[in-house]
Amino acid sequence: MNVLGRKLINSVELTYIGKMAEAKANLAVFLESPVGVGEHSLITEEIKTLLLTLAEAKDVIQVIGEIKANGKVDKFFKEE
Repeated sequence: MNVLGRKLINSVELTYIGKMAEAKANLAVFLESPVGVGEHSLITEEIKTLLLTLAEAKDVIQVIGEIKANGKVDKFFKEE
């Protein structure tokens, strides 16, 4: 992977790290401070959405890590 490729993949990775941090913070509010969300009528739906956001971000970050470790996208996606 060239310098530009590393910069681009790092940028995407940081985006998902940020999404994960935001989802964790909001999830903590729902689960640890329910008084702060008392007027929220769809709490469970919002928690599901946050959990899906966390799962997606974690998956993307993992794939990026594997691509970085292999150095090439083709190596990562090569069928076994």
